[in-house]
Amino acid sequence: MSYCVNCGVELEATIKKCPLCETPVMNPNEMVKEKEHSPFPEKLGQVEGIKRKDIGILLSSVFVCVAVSCSLLNYFVFPGNRWSLLVVGFCGLMWTMTVPPVVVPKLRMRISTLVNCLMICIYLFLIGFFADSFEWIWQLGLPITMTVCILIEIFLTVGKHKRTFLVLGSTFFAEVAILCVVIELLVQRYRGLPLHIHWSSIVLTVCVILDITLLTMLSRKRIRNEIQRRFHF
Repeated sequence: MSYCVNCGVELEATIKKCPLCETPVMNPNEMVKEKEHSPFPEKLGQVEGIKRKDIGILLSSVFVCVAVSCSLLNYFVFPGNRWSLLVVGFCGLMWTMTVPPVVVPKLRMRISTLVNCLMICIYLFLIGFFADSFEWIWQLGLPITMTVCILIEIFLTVGKHKRTFLVLGSTFFAEVAILCVVIELLVQRYRGLPLHIHWSSIVLTVCVILDITLLTMLSRKRIRNEIQRRFHF
């Protein structure tokens, strides 16, 4: 038995309104409790991830601001020498190494390597303008940079076709030996000394021993399979 909350008259079980005062009849069990408004989210959600384009814009703005600020300081406040060229070149080099791989994750390593080597060459010329000397660039900087670029391209080419540890390892040690020999010979030519290998011969000997070991493992199928099985190469 129920009664009207307004006038107290007795109500039938199926009635929707009070016959006397027409007050709506509501069942407390069917009432939905109104939720209080909360300033916090009620459902667990995920924060929207940062887009690669936004990261690229952020890094680019930082490098540009640093380069422009240092250039203005060099021109108006500290005009004694061209030290801002070093900062501008460094910002450009860092941009080529960070922004393209972030914005374009599928950028090929070979293209990225060529762009980075080109930027290194430009940076070397900026250092030459700062030091008013370009002889060391032509005889040391550019040859070493080009040698490193060529060796990296060869390593990436080998790695694209042969991704086994033994092949990559033998290629790496061979290129280290070549790079050390080239650097020593270039330094000797720059200094006007007779061309002969000295300290690089030690590196060359170690790399030859390692290469012979790896190539021997590579030529013996059972040894190669055992190494791949144990080390999951």
